[in-house]
Amino acid sequence: MAAGDAAVPVVELSYQGLSGMTGAHIDTIRERLPHLGLDIEHEDGDAVRVEYSPNRPDYSTEYGIGLGLQGILGRETGIIPLRVAPPGWSIRADDSVAGVRGAVTGVRATGGTLDGHSLRQIISMQEDIHQGLGRGRRRVAIGIHDAGRMKPPISYTTVYGEHAFTPLEHNREMSILDIMRETKQGVRYGGLVSGERYPVIMDSAGRVASMPPVINSAHTAITEGTRDVFVDITGHRTIDVERALAVVCITLQAAGFALECVGVSGAGNRTPPLDEREMSVGLDMINGTLGLAMTAGEAAACMGRSRLGAHPDGDMIRCVIPPYRFDIMGPMDLVEEAALGYGIDRMEPVPPPGRPPGRAHHTTVQLAALDRIMTGLGYTQAASPVLAGEGAMAMAGMGGGMRVANPKSGAHTMLRTSLLPGLLDILGRNVHEPYPHRLYETGWVFERHGTAVESLRLGCVTAHKDASYSEIKSTIHAVLRRGLGLEGVSTPPASGPAYQPGRTAAVWAGGRRVGMLGEVSGDILRAFRLREHTRVAAFEMDVELIFGGLEGKGAL
Repeated sequence: MAAGDAAVPVVELSYQGLSGMTGAHIDTIRERLPHLGLDIEHEDGDAVRVEYSPNRPDYSTEYGIGLGLQGILGRETGIIPLRVAPPGWSIRADDSVAGVRGAVTGVRATGGTLDGHSLRQIISMQEDIHQGLGRGRRRVAIGIHDAGRMKPPISYTTVYGEHAFTPLEHNREMSILDIMRETKQGVRYGGLVSGERYPVIMDSAGRVASMPPVINSAHTAITEGTRDVFVDITGHRTIDVERALAVVCITLQAAGFALECVGVSGAGNRTPPLDEREMSVGLDMINGTLGLAMTAGEAAACMGRSRLGAHPDGDMIRCVIPPYRFDIMGPMDLVEEAALGYGIDRMEPVPPPGRPPGRAHHTTVQLAALDRIMTGLGYTQAASPVLAGEGAMAMAGMGGGMRVANPKSGAHTMLRTSLLPGLLDILGRNVHEPYPHRLYETGWVFERHGTAVESLRLGCVTAHKDASYSEIKSTIHAVLRRGLGLEGVSTPPASGPAYQPGRTAAVWAGGRRVGMLGEVSGDILRAFRLREHTRVAAFEMDVELIFGGLEGKGAL
């Protein structure tokens, strides 16, 4: 079983396409992809699927990865400047968009040609930005259009729900209200712009190109053979839409298009600057962190292989950072770029001098003991992220967690307060696997007591048609009494937010309350998409309290 993580983006590449961009042999490309921080998920002939970091949306296409490979292979190094011609087209935002979805920007791309492969790459980039940087289109939505079917200047305004146009993948005009009710995209994203008036991108002939962030118009749909592309990007903050624009620009430029700036005005918007940034890092910091002895010139060359502009200035490296590399926020990020440019494969681990050999921490020894007990009872170890989504915690009937400032993914917005939601999510993602499912996890959870207080817990679920309170209670006794030798184990009735009333108990051991057990309520099982006749029993215990009860007993 695998937990799966919908927030991890995957892009499909062509080995031949990458070879054409880099001039490298396919075997060399296969070897070097992981050195860009990419995980090869699957290969099928010429096609390869790779996972990339959500922090690198410029890697959402074969074109962006090809540019990275050019650098790390030494074929082309240094910064890739965005070559943007002066404004030809313009977007004017009406004041009415300010209270709905006020930020807008765009670009026009000409002189290239979309074929089937490049069209799939561009659409894949669009959807990955929607889900990552765009937080499910809440922050950013991108419309990609055939500019040959539009008449500038472009306006960004709002209309009433009775306004009609033909939405993408449909063949008849529909009112906006009908689009919201009857189309898949309208049902999914309509709630992001609910109100009396709805934002639209419209050309000077009054034809709707898109209704952000919901759906584009069929009239301006891009197809194989499209040579003139117009891109609109909308959101709530200028910084978000301009970051997305920078990624779109480098991708279209690498795909063979010439970029033309779009003048943007109205409702507090501006023509996008697409500026490069400058940042410096000390040579001592690079060498001290990486354990190397590079000269300033060598370090600058490493930065160049990571496609940054860099030159030595005494003991400092002055770097120029392109606008689509907004993941670089401080000097340590530049150290990482130096490491990638140097080559992770060239680094050799060196043990620190004068220190005694390490040994396992006592917590590691204790957790290994729990692993042996749980696997001996027939349970499989699982692992879920410490950062949880508010939706998963709410589905498990739990709240009150602490939100993370500036989360990188909409699926990881708060510190988890329990292991149970993660385990239930894994069960819900694996309903196609044969039952019974028995999982356990040890991990950190966080509670608010003035500040964040962390505790190490053991969670366990058993799922099948006959899972019961009795089964999970017997598992508790097997772990605490027979496995760890704890005395005074009892399970008096209790109540908990995730459990069935009357089928829940507190767990006491060694004179202290260490956790809870019970049958998970039917409402929560349905929320996690478990099958109708599946029952789940679970427990969760504080590992530190459990092992605190073993002090002096010699159980481990």
